[in-house]
Amino acid sequence: MKTIKTVFFSLLVLFIGTSLITSCSNDEETNSNVLENTKVSTYLKSFYSTSYQLGKSVETKSKNSTSELNRSAEVENIVITEVFVGDDAIARGYVVTDKNTNDFLYFIDVNRLEYKLTTVKIDVNDTKVFNNIDELDKYLSTDEFDYIKIAEDYVAEQSAERRFWGWGPMFGGECKGGVRIMYHTYYVFGIGVDTDPVLASDGVSSLQEPCGEAVLGD
Repeated sequence: MKTIKTVFFSLLVLFIGTSLITSCSNDEETNSNVLENTKVSTYLKSFYSTSYQLGKSVETKSKNSTSELNRSAEVENIVITEVFVGDDAIARGYVVTDKNTNDFLYFIDVNRLEYKLTTVKIDVNDTKVFNNIDELDKYLSTDEFDYIKIAEDYVAEQSAERRFWGWGPMFGGECKGGVRIMYHTYYVFGIGVDTDPVLASDGVSSLQEPCGEAVLGD
């Protein structure tokens, strides 16, 4: 009986050890791929202007509508990798790459001292800055926008009603005088980080629609 227990314990230790080694190896392999991406390394050096190191990586899927009016979606296999800046004990930056091609897709910086979120969609160089992120409902529930935690919780198949990245569908505000102001929410990794009025065709005033009118697109 003692021999059986000893063998079982040895196998259990071997299994746990193998699991830990596999996990570390996957992170090391992913980090190596990210570091070999010159576009990533150049961007990080320029943005932070100090030393940095890569941390944990998580694989997931992104799901976005193919167009503003088309509700079908494209799904990408992506990898998000945390970036530790200087001597920081908590990751501040996050790099998102395509799992299959290693293309640099998105960059996220969470400044938890100034409560500022900076996001970049790399292919179109679209940079957005969101302030006062500590006032957002999701800030604390996601461990102050820990995007590794967010990625682990993100399930693309269950997120059809919200975008992975970018402006979501329009929705109407409170009805006043027979009209309502239209709003939309900006999403970063499926988390809404800003809600603003939709601009009208003049690019200045807020878009208004009659109460009860159906919304067809973003």
